Amino acid sequence: MENGEKTRTEIRRFMIQYMKEHGYSPSFKEIGEAVGLKSKSSVSNHIKKMMESGMIETDGEFGTPRAIRIPGYQFVFEEK
Repeated sequence: MENGEKTRTEIRRFMIQYMKEHGYSPSFKEIGEAVGLKSKSSVSNHIKKMMESGMIETDGEFGTPRAIRIPGYQFVFEEK
């Protein structure tokens, strides 16, 4: 697995965990902090590649805050 693929896998895992906990997708800044990417540009490039490959989807235009979805996952908030 190439380094970029490894990073994108880490991003996807983080996004799934974050969405389970919060009910919405993380910001590019939160993603970068979680996987060790210092620039939002690097995160943006990985997100674009992930969308092109179908790893993730969006309900809005690219860059719309917190609009990312993970195919095959449904996150439902339950009040306690």
